[in-house]
Amino acid sequence: MRLRTPLVTLACLLAAVVAAKAFGPRPNFSGTWELDQKQSHSIPPDMKQTMTVVHNGDKVSLEVKIVNAQGERVQKDEFVLDGKEIDFTPPPPRPDAPPAKGKRKGNWLPNGKGFFLEEEIQTKNPQGQDVTLIIARKWTAWPDGTISIETIQETPRGTFNNKRVFVKKA
Repeated sequence: MRLRTPLVTLACLLAAVVAAKAFGPRPNFSGTWELDQKQSHSIPPDMKQTMTVVHNGDKVSLEVKIVNAQGERVQKDEFVLDGKEIDFTPPPPRPDAPPAKGKRKGNWLPNGKGFFLEEEIQTKNPQGQDVTLIIARKWTAWPDGTISIETIQETPRGTFNNKRVFVKKA
């Protein structure tokens, strides 16, 4: 029995190394990306979006510029992909909304081709009532050089999803 345990451990370790090599290196999302309206869905047709991403290891920082009928706004955010839940301050859902509180957890996808974010946000609706939002985002790097961000948002009004596809600017 003593000999089996080291052999099983060695076999598991070897399988993990082979699996990691089979998927290749994790993508780096760094760069400036523009929204491709034609490949995206469930977003306003007049919206333009540019995203600048700095990705270093398990840390992703981004600045998003959104232009639509309401004007232009810039949002900054940061994710850590270590599987630990952290507190964060999400942007307010409306300009007149009080500050919201949130918890976030980021993990690499098992296939290594992207990452997954889970968020729970506590905010108030326009009537001043407490509201909980649950948001899941999946970032994926594709062989054609695009990235997609699929979002599912659960709110008191229902569940909504969208997919945004971004093309890297030259």
